[in-house]
Amino acid sequence: MPQANLAIISTPGPYATAEALKALKRGLHVFIFSDNVPVADETLLKRLAAKKKLLVMGPDCGTAILDGVPLGFANAVRRGCIGLVGASGTGLQEISCLIDRSGEGLSQVIGVGGHDLDERVGGIMMQAGIERLAADPGTRVIVLVSKPPAPAVAQRILEVARRSGKPIVVNFLGGDPGAIRQAGANPSVTLEDTARDAVAL
Repeated sequence: MPQANLAIISTPGPYATAEALKALKRGLHVFIFSDNVPVADETLLKRLAAKKKLLVMGPDCGTAILDGVPLGFANAVRRGCIGLVGASGTGLQEISCLIDRSGEGLSQVIGVGGHDLDERVGGIMMQAGIERLAADPGTRVIVLVSKPPAPAVAQRILEVARRSGKPIVVNFLGGDPGAIRQAGANPSVTLEDTARDAVAL
């Protein structure tokens, strides 16, 4: 498939890193459904991807919708102008469904895996996701969702969000609403609020 630009990897965790490296070296974005991949391996893969301007979604990434194509456990939702980046697959699924139910749609849904905002990984792919959505003419509003990020990582993510130039809704569970507002973004507590705020923007 010479036209392919993305590889989906769903091997047992110990084998996923080698397959992801092969894909990245061939210039492919990578969606890693596999879990039990060491955090050190995840960091290595994401640093390489960032250098190559590619996405590594995962490991343990369950959900993404790219250019209308569903990956993993994705819902049938309409296309629209709201882009999501999340380190919570179930959060992405719920927000995307709530946005669809409200009559609006999704431009892109980028899952980054549950460990991306860990201090060891540094939020590399959430930053890459924000930058891609900021450059995407089809995305008018950006939504970020995650379990509690490491404070230093949250600060870096919010700085990238501030530079995006687009309205952003942030749902970092247990996050500091003041820091989110200071970055020029809109803090949100529940998934329902997140979807409603994004549609309103």
